[in-house]
Amino acid sequence: MSVKSSEESYKLAKAIFQDISDDFYNIENNRDSYDDYTIDEILSNIKKLNRYVNKISISELRSVYE
Repeated sequence: MSVKSSEESYKLAKAIFQDISDDFYNIENNRDSYDDYTIDEILSNIKKLNRYVNKISISELRSVYE
């Protein structure tokens, strides 16, 4: 893996994580009515998040960032 691909995976993972957090916040605070589609979308985003997190090489990033 390269530093660039790890950076891209990190940025994508961060964005997806924020979407998941927002969805859970809205559900917990009854801001959105949720249905099976919403839950399926959240689960799909969690799977995507796992894939991107697994593509991040911490050792590669440490070589460039403190």
